[in-house]
Amino acid sequence: MTKENFSNLLGLIIILILTSMAYFFNNLRIIILIPLLITLIYLIKNKQDKKILLSWGIYFIINIIYLFREDLPNLIPNILHFINLYLPLFFSLYFIRHNIKLNKNILTLIFIILSLFIIINPFSNLIISLFLITMPLFILTIIKTNNYLFKLILMVIFTYALFSLNSLIGYLCFIMTIIYFILTNFKSILNFFRTNYLKSLITILVFLLFLTSYLPNLALMSRVDFTSFTSVSTIFQNFLDTQALNKLLGLFSFQTNIDLLTIFFNLGIVGSLIYLSFIFYILKNAKLKNVYLLTFIFTILLSFFGFNILTNIFAFTLVSLIFIFNKQPEEKRDILLITNMYPSKKYPHYGVFVDHTYELLKENGYQIDLVKMTKSSNILDKLIKYISFYLASFFKALVNNYSYYYVHFISHSTIPIFIPYLTSYQTKLILNVHGNDIVADTKIDNKNIKRSRFFLKYADNVIAPSKYFQDVLTSEYQVNKSKITIYPAGGVDLTKFKKIPRKEALKLSGLNSKYKYLGFISRIEKDKGYDTLINAIYNIKTSTKLKNIKFLIVGSGSEVDILEKLIKKNKLSKLIIRKDFLSQEELVYVYNSLEALIYPTRRKSESLGLTGLEAMACETLVIGSNLYGPGSYLNKQNSLPFNPYEEKTLEEAILKFLNLKAKEKNELIKNAYNTVEEYSQEKTKSIILDVFKK
Repeated sequence: MTKENFSNLLGLIIILILTSMAYFFNNLRIIILIPLLITLIYLIKNKQDKKILLSWGIYFIINIIYLFREDLPNLIPNILHFINLYLPLFFSLYFIRHNIKLNKNILTLIFIILSLFIIINPFSNLIISLFLITMPLFILTIIKTNNYLFKLILMVIFTYALFSLNSLIGYLCFIMTIIYFILTNFKSILNFFRTNYLKSLITILVFLLFLTSYLPNLALMSRVDFTSFTSVSTIFQNFLDTQALNKLLGLFSFQTNIDLLTIFFNLGIVGSLIYLSFIFYILKNAKLKNVYLLTFIFTILLSFFGFNILTNIFAFTLVSLIFIFNKQPEEKRDILLITNMYPSKKYPHYGVFVDHTYELLKENGYQIDLVKMTKSSNILDKLIKYISFYLASFFKALVNNYSYYYVHFISHSTIPIFIPYLTSYQTKLILNVHGNDIVADTKIDNKNIKRSRFFLKYADNVIAPSKYFQDVLTSEYQVNKSKITIYPAGGVDLTKFKKIPRKEALKLSGLNSKYKYLGFISRIEKDKGYDTLINAIYNIKTSTKLKNIKFLIVGSGSEVDILEKLIKKNKLSKLIIRKDFLSQEELVYVYNSLEALIYPTRRKSESLGLTGLEAMACETLVIGSNLYGPGSYLNKQNSLPFNPYEEKTLEEAILKFLNLKAKEKNELIKNAYNTVEEYSQEKTKSIILDVFKK
């Protein structure tokens, strides 16, 4: 939550509480005068809405003069009463003019809490006041949410709260809400009944059973006081008998239990006309349509049943306009991106392609919410992160309207948003597969495969990093090829990964310029091929003199200890330099320091292999695996490919590289750069943008 949203929310809460409490605590009304005057001065100083401010100002002055008449009793109470009457108006005007965007989710949560308070204690006038004031926002949320489950939860809470009021007003509000719901969803309801006869019948029966269990009993109805309705004619007659000035400017001391008349008696003819003109003025400038216009009318109607609290009339009607004026500033989001693989300071290269895609979508105007989880090696920390990650993903997906749920690493990250997806409409599920979420490297990964197979059945579109993974999806998961988009993991940023002078790169990498370096950059994990490389280096060392050649191994992982033992066992410590994970900026210097990158992965879940492409972008030759993801872009024209399962072929490829003529090497590098251009962020961004068409 931003500081701006927090301050706006805090200000609104203060306004709601003050306007609700002012009627009950007379000593607060003196304090309320200060913010009222500050607001008025601020609006005048900033020359906002001159015409309407002028009309209100004239009316304000006339009434102040009127209140100081000698023959009017209870001068001070009436002045305080007057201040209390206009406080919500000026605050509402201030908020409306500045079009402050309120956090809908936080306000909805406030209403839920208020509803629960009413269910527990239905006799608190303050809670009831706040409940009424925030009701229009809550109703809009119920109507506009795209999630059926969330609709149901909100409707149950709302209905319980209304019934818990134990009054005719509560049931009247409930009936009006049902009518409002039918009117705003008439076409959808009609279509539902036409196409789902059985579901329609069950829905009606469940609703009737629910309704009958909470219908007011005779004892409750007998407690309803109807005397106010019968006394209306008497009060109205008193109004007619009073002086003309009182009729024009208001009686102030008269109150009824019918709030429509309370407005009229307190404001008088002039005040009522100005009040109505203010509403129509706002309505005209707001240009409300469809459900918003109906909500406005509904709000006005409900405000006439304000539980006989004068403040509620204005607070409920005018403060509610805030929510209507801020119609959907954050109601409709484009994308909810969920990922359990995101870069961090400790692991800067882990899931960096997800960050690239996120930034690309943001830069191209998509409104995108990100729920992320970073890598952790500590079991307890990992558990806490997953709980937090799942809860955040579930609630964001449930309460917000998104056009797309975009999930990275589908076996784990789809779990929290799957139920919200099933219970929502107009939201598409985009699954981005990466590695051992669909291709098992170990027996443990088989659990991932089962979950992924289930989730893939529901996907509207599946993003695969390479042709290799597209083939896996079609052959092993029976995903229709038309639903698969090949997008190379965010692509390569050619403005970042580019050729720089080797001498400069060596210096920035902290490497000695008298040596030539061949490098291995990868996580140190099973089947990443570090063992193949160590064995190849050992065999080459024993058969060939490696003059001025050193090997650089960059990376970390669960098998670092095994790597270190292999280096020590084969007595290669003087020949091999070790570095842990590096940032992308540091990797640029390393790539440019290398004569060649050795990429010996034999991991079946290697979906693409951005490392090879990044090296090619820096015009560094790649000696790489001809299988799985890297095999989709490495060939004899742009690299020195080899079979990673045959150690001898890696030895041969390294020796071939060491004996390459400059012309042959430059030709491979040139072709490699032509290849990587096709994988650049600039050329591939249209692929991902086409998936999320607005």
